[in-house]
Order: sequence, then structure tokens, then C-alpha cells
Amino acid sequence: MRQTFKKEEKLNSLKIINDLFVNGKSIMVFPFKIIYYQQPIATLFPAQVLISVSKRKFKKAVDRNKVKRLIREAYRKNKHIIYDNLRTVDKQYAIAIMYIGDKILPYSFVEEKIMASLNRLCEQFKKE
Repeated sequence: MRQTFKKEEKLNSLKIINDLFVNGKSIMVFPFKIIYYQQPIATLFPAQVLISVSKRKFKKAVDRNKVKRLIREAYRKNKHIIYDNLRTVDKQYAIAIMYIGDKILPYSFVEEKIMASLNRLCEQFKKE
């Protein structure tokens, strides 16, 4: 599997985002809160992702963008964890990754926690 993060993998449909936040289920793996919702999406990818960093915790856009870049890179490298799982069951999910920490953490820690949260997400998919 290629380690890319294409435009079609980014969640930008307002209708799907509203459904995600109204009807979605959530899990917490500090410093992330993951909200997910099973919904058919008009794309070939099994998941579309929204990455969010709070303006309240990071006042400067430079800091928010840095955290988003770290999360995006960690997700891009480790998305195969959920893709392999979702392709076997033939379902599509909308996923929001929200950063709830208040400090910019090193990339190695962010990647470790993204992997842990994706593994927990896979466990939740198997339960459903």
C-alpha cells in the first residue's frame, strides 16, 4: 500500500461532518479524541479523515498547523492499520481526529499515539 494522503481521503463534506458529530461514536487516547461514523462515502477509499486542532489551546495558526502536520504525517504512515481492516468487511467510515493536548509533542510520541488510537479504532470496528 502506498503511503499517500490524497484529496479524496480528506473529509470535507459538510453533510457528512454534521452526521459524524451528531451520530458518531468516540474513543479517547490522549492526546487524541477520535470520532467515527459508519457511512457510505462517494470515494474508493474505506475512510475519510478530518484533522482538527483547537484554536482555544493553540492561539497561533503556526502552532495549530504544525500539530496538524504531525498528525497528518503519522496517519499517512500508519493508515494501513485501519484500511486493511475495513477492506475485509467492505465498510466506509468518516473519522475525525481531534487533538486535545495543550502542548506540541514530539513526532515520535504523536506517531505512537496515532498507532494506538488506530488499533483501538479497529477493535471498535470489530465489535460493531
